[in-house]
Amino acid sequence: MSKENKKTDQYIAYNCKQCLKKVIFRIPYEDIEKGKYPITVDDIHGDPPHQLIVKVNEKLQVDSFKVKEGISEELVQKEAKTSKFTAEVLKQYGLTDDEIALHIEISGRGTVTVGEMSRLTSISEAEIEKIAQKFVDIGFFRKVVGAKEYYQALPPYPALIEQLNDFSDYITEINEETPDKLQASFKSFENQAQGVKNLTQFVDYLNNMSSNIEKKIEEEKIEVDKSLSKLDLSEAIEAMTELKDESGELVEKQFESLENQVGSALSKFDELFVDLENSLDQNRAKLDGKIDNLAMRLDDIKRKLSRGLRRLRLGVVQKVVEDLLHKTFVAEIQTIKESFRSEIMKDMEQMLVNIKQTFADSMKEPIEGILKNSQETFKNNFEKPFQELLAGISKRINVSTEEAKSIGANVKDTFTNIVKNLDGEIDVSRSKITNISDEVLDSFSTLRTTFSDTVMNTLNQVLGQVSNRLNRSALTVDEFWEDAKGSLLHTMKDVWFIRSPEGMKSQLNDSVMKAKMRILIVAPTLNEIEIEPLLKLKRHINVRICCEIDVGNKEHKEKLSKLEERSNFSYRHRTIKNLWGINRDYEEIILGIVSSQEEASESIDVVGIGSYLQEHIKILVPILEEAWMGSRKEIPGKGKGKKEPGKLTGRRTSVSQRKARAQPSTQSKPVQTKQPTTKPKSKGKTPAKAKAMSSPDASADVPAEQSKAEDKVYEEIGARFDKMKSSLNSIDPKDLSTNLKDLRDYIFENKGFSRILNDMKNWASQVKSKSKLDEKTINMLEKKIDGWKESVSK
Repeated sequence: MSKENKKTDQYIAYNCKQCLKKVIFRIPYEDIEKGKYPITVDDIHGDPPHQLIVKVNEKLQVDSFKVKEGISEELVQKEAKTSKFTAEVLKQYGLTDDEIALHIEISGRGTVTVGEMSRLTSISEAEIEKIAQKFVDIGFFRKVVGAKEYYQALPPYPALIEQLNDFSDYITEINEETPDKLQASFKSFENQAQGVKNLTQFVDYLNNMSSNIEKKIEEEKIEVDKSLSKLDLSEAIEAMTELKDESGELVEKQFESLENQVGSALSKFDELFVDLENSLDQNRAKLDGKIDNLAMRLDDIKRKLSRGLRRLRLGVVQKVVEDLLHKTFVAEIQTIKESFRSEIMKDMEQMLVNIKQTFADSMKEPIEGILKNSQETFKNNFEKPFQELLAGISKRINVSTEEAKSIGANVKDTFTNIVKNLDGEIDVSRSKITNISDEVLDSFSTLRTTFSDTVMNTLNQVLGQVSNRLNRSALTVDEFWEDAKGSLLHTMKDVWFIRSPEGMKSQLNDSVMKAKMRILIVAPTLNEIEIEPLLKLKRHINVRICCEIDVGNKEHKEKLSKLEERSNFSYRHRTIKNLWGINRDYEEIILGIVSSQEEASESIDVVGIGSYLQEHIKILVPILEEAWMGSRKEIPGKGKGKKEPGKLTGRRTSVSQRKARAQPSTQSKPVQTKQPTTKPKSKGKTPAKAKAMSSPDASADVPAEQSKAEDKVYEEIGARFDKMKSSLNSIDPKDLSTNLKDLRDYIFENKGFSRILNDMKNWASQVKSKSKLDEKTINMLEKKIDGWKESVSK
């Protein structure tokens, strides 16, 4: 069957004038068959998104186009999820619109569950299971081994194989139809070339004409070169160069002279200050000598008076007189020193004023003379010659301009003559074209034979090679298809990943249905939590919910009213919207990181991990517990939330505490129970013990031996804190870091998660890098240890 008779769509390419991107448009066969032209097609693409609208005529050519900007986000997302060609190809396999939409929606998402596919397409899970199995059978889906049923969309390999086969048929048709079309083309060409004659004579004539034109243009070029030589301004350029050199030398000499004169003046100033410094030193030395002589004389007088008074043996009077002499002499000496120094400072200030005035008077006149001399020298030796040179250059440029005008006129006349000669030669050529030799017609026969024998054989070989490569490509794609259906790079039995909000909701609901004792759910807002699966849980299961709650939101209000009807439900308000996950019975953990944004839940981006492994549970559960501990019981606009149910997790209460709660009137102060933040110790527990711990009876009635063991744990923690605090002044920082880490692990394994664990970890890292603990660090650690100990004992 001919390719032209096939009812297929047509495709055209057009470059967008907005972003210069090459866009492929599909022209449906139904529109071509109707014959209503122009046909309008469009495409949304680019950043920012814009719409290219084109109108196509009956020759499948673009008549006009229009670019529309300001495309809505909803239309862009719809266009992004709609494949132009994939849907048409999938219809060839008898798929319904829902099945096609499911395949397009799941493509590129990786592994997905039945629940996630149901939320993405609004198709029931029962119907999704049937479609998924159908896709697995025909090779569009691959089933991934895991604890749940996961599916992964495969590229439409059957469609690729079909297209390769179709192109191979098209190559075969070309190979069959080309010889007939080639013969028809030669006959049409021969009929249109009957008037071609005397080709050889015409070629010779054109060669002669080319030689003559070349000679004439060469002669005109020589004349132009002669005219342009008159524009030589080399002499003026040399004169300017000489002027530049002379001016540079002159300026350099003047500045050397100025530098010498200034240096001489500065040397005089240095000599003057040296004399001043020597004079000040001499005066200061003389002053100190006079004061010292006077002090010696006064001291001699004091000693003489003291000896005289001793001889008189006046006792107390002698002491008073000596004190009076001492005070009088000291005061007088101090007054004399201050008087001398004050007079000297005045003399020094006056001397500096005189020096400055002398320096100004001695240096001002020489410097002014130097500057005036430099200015006159510059004007006489540089400015006048430079102005004369500029005048000469201007005159030469005027003369050159006149010569250039004359040369331009000559060149114009010259090329006018060339054009006239060319026109004459071309007219002669036109008259000779009608007399080309009949030998061209004879050459067509030879050309047709050669083309048919040689070119067609080569074409057949090329088309055969293309066909072979297409067959090889089809086999290769088929092998990839079979390999993609069967090969598995990973399993999802113990660890799996979540990449969409729909997948997270589906995973949380599946986990909720498996709960046996307790669950903790953390979500960005209450919109991301589906209440119906939670309401189906048994009433002995403790449910904690931590998310943003808005009582002004109608949906939130309805969900809160349903939660408050159940006594085993508790909820808290959390403003940070960065986590989404669930902890189920410490047997399964799902934790996702949410993009920090304030849009609706439909636009939330989330990536998460789920695991059954105890190592992962031990690492990830504290993150959810910390989110619960950091949230608020009070709901904005509502007040305090509902009273939380009895604690089923964390540290179990002792017998004395249970008695205190049962008989509050007999106790002076009721014992407070710890908020449930702990998880059971996973190491060393058998499945039977874990099952026993998760049962309602085991958690409701704790033996007295168990309570004593827990009291011992808290005593051990307190003793370790006290020992650590007492050894802060002598312990090595590395040993302290190790002790902190060991105690942190001990608290986590025996008590469960606590808010102090991260703080202890940070301090262990800080002190490890220190060589010795300073006093400030020790004081801070003592306060921290007291706070940690108090927090653990609560």
